Amino acid sequence: MASFALLLTSASAQIFATNEFLQVQRGELPIIITAPHGGSLAIPGVPKRLGQEGERTNGKFVTAQDTRTFELAAATVKRVEELAGKKPYLVAMKVHRQYVDPNRPEKEGVEDERARVVHAAFHAHVREFVDEVRKQFPGGAVLLDFHGQAASAGTIYRGTQNGTTVLKMVAKHGPVALTGEASILGYLATKGIKIEPPNTPPGTPPETRAFGGGYIVRTYGSHTTNGVDAIQLEFGASFRTDAAKREETAKFLAEAIKVYAAKYLPPKQ
Repeated sequence: MASFALLLTSASAQIFATNEFLQVQRGELPIIITAPHGGSLAIPGVPKRLGQEGERTNGKFVTAQDTRTFELAAATVKRVEELAGKKPYLVAMKVHRQYVDPNRPEKEGVEDERARVVHAAFHAHVREFVDEVRKQFPGGAVLLDFHGQAASAGTIYRGTQNGTTVLKMVAKHGPVALTGEASILGYLATKGIKIEPPNTPPGTPPETRAFGGGYIVRTYGSHTTNGVDAIQLEFGASFRTDAAKREETAKFLAEAIKVYAAKYLPPKQ
């Protein structure tokens, strides 16, 4: 591998960062899947971020890997393509969160200059894909941000800042587009999957604060002038750590996406 420190000063830095440290796929559907915390790689020469046990002087944050969320995202992308015959978009981080955290602003997610280009490359691709689907699918698109949580192994927590990051979806179709049986989360519930909060209108009850929607959905959600509807999905361990269960989860997710798209997302214009 070439010297990463030298590449940081070259025009090819972002291309290098993408090829080495990201899994990126341009899609054909108004569906974007992101996975910021499932990576396991180190960045050459970059030390682990401070507070790797979750502590730092100006607060607390987590640097643990969201185990198998990278694999779950990849499996879901594959299943969606098999069902729909077209590809969704994907931006997944291969680097461990100990080195860079794309679900935080750069000043919080990066602590070494050599990691900055990786954070920037992740968000450059998400921004490009959001802009692209907004142009090609002006009737609507959705971003699904994959995470893992340890609070409840058999639960998927919803994160939309209590409906804020899906503002356009709810305004256009009503809360049913987020929580009804043809919604992504509502469909999963029909398969016996526990969703928290339950599939009731946003804010009733409020989303769990720790899983209520981080930097990615807050940056690219439809409450912004240049965003799309964005949902953070926090998967318990039972949905992602076992290979067979992970494939089943990916299958249900792909089915849910297909059902949601058929009802709420118009075709490409």
